[in-house]
Amino acid sequence: MVRYRGGQVEAYSEYGHKPWQPGYKDEERDKRDSQALYRFQAEWALMHGPKHTAFNHDFGGNGPREDSEDMMAHHRTVLKKYRER
Repeated sequence: MVRYRGGQVEAYSEYGHKPWQPGYKDEERDKRDSQALYRFQAEWALMHGPKHTAFNHDFGGNGPREDSEDMMAHHRTVLKKYRER
């Protein structure tokens, strides 16, 4: 949504559709986009390994975060699921 100084508000989908235009709500496209995102996240995680390169200051962290073996197994499962399609 976009709000202008005068108070006017406009809404757009992530692809630029207005709410009354065809394609504003497209559940099949949303499903495809989500699957592509999950596949990318899994591919990225497996290419780069469990150690993150960015510092994480959330929850008292003071260094690069590292994914657990369970999380890496989850990435492998997700990648297998979405590669088979």
